[in-house]
Amino acid sequence: MTSAFAFFPARLFAFVWGVYLAIASLTTSANPPQARLQTYANALLLHPNCLPINIACFATGLTFKWMNNPIFNIFSEALITIGLFCGLICLSQLKLPKIPQFHSVNRLVAQAKARILTPIIGQTVGKYSYGIYLTHMNVYLVLWPTATKIIPSYWPRVFMVVVACLLAGISIEVSFSWLQSQLRSRKVA
Repeated sequence: MTSAFAFFPARLFAFVWGVYLAIASLTTSANPPQARLQTYANALLLHPNCLPINIACFATGLTFKWMNNPIFNIFSEALITIGLFCGLICLSQLKLPKIPQFHSVNRLVAQAKARILTPIIGQTVGKYSYGIYLTHMNVYLVLWPTATKIIPSYWPRVFMVVVACLLAGISIEVSFSWLQSQLRSRKVA
């Protein structure tokens, strides 16, 4: 049952979507083709008007999960993840009225977003996300059954497995970057 989530076609859309968003966010609007790509990325499933589509995607994933059929379970996680991720982006782009009495709170939230959240997501998570993407299911499939026998409580077990998956993905990414820099330096010399 757990191995159903490692089924590659179920993860293909999420992978391509991530690549699409990365390209769109890294391109400058100086080049017309990249500007069009960025415009499409901002409109496709990320615009606040697409929130009902994202909610439907999320609800379909939950329904597939509830049906507990191996065929539907394969795609339920992808639908849940995409619906939730894109839905949260849509919600973050909604223009909510600011409450005048809480001006200092609004300012603190804006500063926290600019100084903490954006650098963490843009630099740290983005830097290691591909390594984490490539390794997390392999580590999870090995660790979860083993951790279940050792750690009977669910949430500590989830925490330990998530940390192990993140560390494995980050080490793969760091190792690859180091190897790549070594090969480049030898090629230059």
